[in-house]
Amino acid sequence: MKWISILLSLWAAIPLCAKNLAAKQQNSQKELLFVENKGQIRDQYHQPRPDIQYRIAATEGLNIFLGRGTLHYVWAKTIPGAEAGSLLADEPNPQAIPAAALYRVDVSLLGANPHARAISEDAQNYREHYFQPWINTANANSGVTARAYTKITYKEVYPHIDWVFYTNDKGQLEHDFVIRPGGRVQDIRLQYSGATALYLRPDGSLHMQSPMGSITEKAPYSYDEKGKMVPSHYVLEGNTLSFGMAPYSGNLTIDPVLEWGSYFGGAGNEEAFALAADKDGYIYMAGSTASTDNIASTGAHQTSYGLGNSDAYISKWTKEGALLWSSYYGGSNIDVAKGLGCDSLGHIYLGGYTNSAGGIASPGSFQELKKGTANSYDAFVVQFDTSGQRKWASYFGGTNNDAQTSFTLTSTPSGHVILAGNTQSTGLASGAGIHQSSPGGGIDVFLAQYNPDGNLLWCTYYGGTGTEQAYGLAADTAGNIYLSGWTQSTGAIASPGSHQNTLSGGRDAYLAQFTPNGQRTWATYFGGVEIDEARCLAVKGNLVVIGGYSSSSQGITKANAHQPNLYNLADAMLAGFTTEGNQLWGTYYGGSGVEDCILGLAIDDAGYIYASGNAHAADGIASSDGLQPVFGGAYDCFLIKFNPEAQRVWATYYGGSSAEQQGIMTLHKTDIYLAGKTFSASGIATANGHQNLLAGGNDAFLVRIHDCTPPGTLSALSGPEALCAGQTALYSLVADSLAQQYFWQIPGGGQGASDSNSIALQAGTEGGQLQVYARSACGGLSDTQSLDITVWPLPTPEIQENNGVLTAAQTYTGYQWYRDGAEIEGADSAILLPTTSGYYSLEVTDANGCSGQSDSIWVKGLSIDNSWPGTGLSLYPNPVQAILYVRPATAGVLTVNDIAGRTAMQPVPVKPGSLSIPVQALPAGIYIVTFAGEKGHSLFKIVKQ
Repeated sequence: MKWISILLSLWAAIPLCAKNLAAKQQNSQKELLFVENKGQIRDQYHQPRPDIQYRIAATEGLNIFLGRGTLHYVWAKTIPGAEAGSLLADEPNPQAIPAAALYRVDVSLLGANPHARAISEDAQNYREHYFQPWINTANANSGVTARAYTKITYKEVYPHIDWVFYTNDKGQLEHDFVIRPGGRVQDIRLQYSGATALYLRPDGSLHMQSPMGSITEKAPYSYDEKGKMVPSHYVLEGNTLSFGMAPYSGNLTIDPVLEWGSYFGGAGNEEAFALAADKDGYIYMAGSTASTDNIASTGAHQTSYGLGNSDAYISKWTKEGALLWSSYYGGSNIDVAKGLGCDSLGHIYLGGYTNSAGGIASPGSFQELKKGTANSYDAFVVQFDTSGQRKWASYFGGTNNDAQTSFTLTSTPSGHVILAGNTQSTGLASGAGIHQSSPGGGIDVFLAQYNPDGNLLWCTYYGGTGTEQAYGLAADTAGNIYLSGWTQSTGAIASPGSHQNTLSGGRDAYLAQFTPNGQRTWATYFGGVEIDEARCLAVKGNLVVIGGYSSSSQGITKANAHQPNLYNLADAMLAGFTTEGNQLWGTYYGGSGVEDCILGLAIDDAGYIYASGNAHAADGIASSDGLQPVFGGAYDCFLIKFNPEAQRVWATYYGGSSAEQQGIMTLHKTDIYLAGKTFSASGIATANGHQNLLAGGNDAFLVRIHDCTPPGTLSALSGPEALCAGQTALYSLVADSLAQQYFWQIPGGGQGASDSNSIALQAGTEGGQLQVYARSACGGLSDTQSLDITVWPLPTPEIQENNGVLTAAQTYTGYQWYRDGAEIEGADSAILLPTTSGYYSLEVTDANGCSGQSDSIWVKGLSIDNSWPGTGLSLYPNPVQAILYVRPATAGVLTVNDIAGRTAMQPVPVKPGSLSIPVQALPAGIYIVTFAGEKGHSLFKIVKQ
């Protein structure tokens, strides 16, 4: 038996107070129970609601009512002095919370059976006793008892589909759709009414918001009876939810499992400042922590907090969201990690700034001691292996502040690590032929490169007389280095002939390219008359992209920009350059908030650009099809995907009701990892994440989003809708450019296999659906196309033999006789008069065009040969119905006798030529025709039909 179970978990985000409507027996198990409606449930007019069978008190403020094909979520909050009213008012109000503080959201199964039978199971000791006068009108003192159950099944809400409600082992309410043979997943459609927001979240779950609470229904996860996953997902069109699912056979369960997202932190405060992915797809996150617990893993490089105001940390995660290891990194003062890099040799590089005098450098490193004063900062860099063991570590800095206000790190394909940051120290420059050997004045940028053994290869200053900061750093496959940030210097920044030679405002972004040896190739300002900052950078192929924010109304965009004009006082900005420094495009990005900024960038192999950051705007950020199109509150992180021409593909917020900041990201193939810090207690982590609760005032967070472009909507299947059993036919659909592989499900008993867009199907004996879906190279699944195929059975003719005549026992549209396996020419009627001994069989064609062959029958001794050869007489047709044509070569007499020898017709004289003899008066049967002519006698057997 085939069946499907679609499991949906429900939970309320906001606990509220509910009005007590009955005297209740203690529910000691504190679990969700289904209390039957014995008449106690009424609408606001005190009219009975027989369409409601059960009520669940999900939280102190949320009641859920079950009906045949309906769910009602009702939030209730008692207001002193105000009547709470009915929990089932006629219409939900999506505009505002009514005075009685009730709010309702309805979920209806479209097209469901309104008479579905409710079956209750597992009765509990818990009771509710009601004394309302409208229930027990005969005896108002007796009351009515409503029993409670843990499982409710609505039978046949759709044909061959049941709706099952129950409580799982975690005390959560869940409901399944159980689909038996003949049931169709596509019949299930849930329509939501009254929700103020309804959208699919990054984890694939459905989030429904109301003014008084929210409901989350987990993403579907499907598996068959052998535990094999079957792809499935929600499909949300407006306010109607349905299921998209790949073809399946046998037993199938659709069971929601959330994608992972996790808080990371202890009782103190944590932030995430850096992300990186290694070649094997493991993720590294780094930042700062003030927590003495819940950070380091057993056996880590540093398992104890360094006792300062903050320590750096580094953690390693699997793509499934498991924390493999995590370590503090720091001494007795302030230590903050700001950069991460992974090379192809298995080295992990961590960098940041520190004013700790110990706990940083390893013995024998390039700089073992901090050089500045107790209150100044040095940069630091550490090399780990993939298991989290430190290989070497070094301070980097001079006698003044270094890296405190800006720092960034990257690694090269050859295993070198590159550092950049701000500096007020002198004497940092080293190496031959570097770009700038001494500071320009004010605060400059340093750029330094180490080899894999921890030896400094070179260091150069970069800056003029004003202030420079460094935030973006990347290396291309040739080892060229790209640096970005912002500057206030009017000179020593741009190279001759660059995109923008002069400073336009009080603060401009800059972009510079250096050789692997630290020599500047080119550099340019970028910005308008106000403040412009580049806060991140990415390079791939011939494309260099910088991101940040801008308050300048010009100098940013190019033609056909996604957002050509500044929306508010400051918007995020994004600009693309060639590796020769020529601007290709530029765009603002922002809403009505004043602090939208891009902080993370990545470019995939197809040239698509991903940008992340912080948004203060509740509009202008997310696209309508974004994973979270609704602003969470305060600040949210965001994630945007642009095509290679910088036109937006999609965009989403990511955040809860409090603030999210930092908004950094990294990319591994089609997986996007977003991180930052959060103050939100919900809306961030998933239930099965590493850490699903906020532990401190603010925690770091890490979430994985799988971005895979699936094939488009597949074309309809072409091919015959009906086949004869055993017949082979070709079925196909138009090839999709994104489809790498097609998956076919054929009707039972059929044969055929294909991974392309066509299949040769040999029908079995059963009809059914031919289904196909496609998968893109990254694993994205298309919709499923189906074609109902009818399989007609083959005819099974039988042969009857009577007086030497063979006839078909049934009537068909076509006949063909065979003798000894060979087709008998012209033998295409239901009757055959054998003239030669042999094995005879019949092939017939029925009204559906299907052909079938009879068993063979042995015929012997029925031949009648000419008495004297050469008479030259021919008779036709044979069998005959009305007219027998005779063509003799000589004159003679023709007589007709029946099979018993009796005269059937009077003798007929014939002459050479042609003669027609009416025989319609003769009864059907076998007759012997005798011709007596000049050359002798001839005997013929004819069949009269």
